[in-house]
Amino acid sequence: MMKTTTHISFCLLVLLIACNNNSSRQEKLPAPSSTLPEYTDTLTRAADTTGTSDEQNFLTTFTAFQAAVKTNSVHDITSFIHFPIQTGMQWTNADVQAGKVNKLATAVSSEAFTKYYHDIFHDAVRRIIPQATSDELHEIDKNINEDYYISLRQAVDKNSRMYEVYEQYPEPNGTADSFFGFIFGRVQGKYKVLAYYGKWPVKTQ
Repeated sequence: MMKTTTHISFCLLVLLIACNNNSSRQEKLPAPSSTLPEYTDTLTRAADTTGTSDEQNFLTTFTAFQAAVKTNSVHDITSFIHFPIQTGMQWTNADVQAGKVNKLATAVSSEAFTKYYHDIFHDAVRRIIPQATSDELHEIDKNINEDYYISLRQAVDKNSRMYEVYEQYPEPNGTADSFFGFIFGRVQGKYKVLAYYGKWPVKTQ
């Protein structure tokens, strides 16, 4: 009887040790992950960040540009211009094909800027631009197939976005509407005015 009891006790002891070892092994196993690792689309995120940064850069510049136009300071406004600034009326691809466009003749150099300053920053521009809202600002499609915009894009930084502010307003006599616009692009990291256009040319070709 003693041998039987001893044998049973020994078996129970072996079983208990085996259970403890199994429990220890289970505790050391890492818990299975319930979710897959997060996938990051770095190209998309980089593009989004660049776009956001470009937009913020432009809006900051445009706000400062509005303040300069309001004070009507030639010196301050000059710092926002990329020279030569294109002042020709917006031309079409058909105009180019017909030989009606002389881009050099309608560009204004930094030396000639004061001469044409009041033709570009006329009363309507000085009145309307300081009050312009974000609704009047538009990003130009980077794939636009118009020579006017393609020509301006040649001066900007690689991957720079271009923006346009377009304003329409009644002429003093009230019989017709007039308009003007400015094109902005990033040049060496800073947004500048690349072009001005209006209902009437600033320079004659």
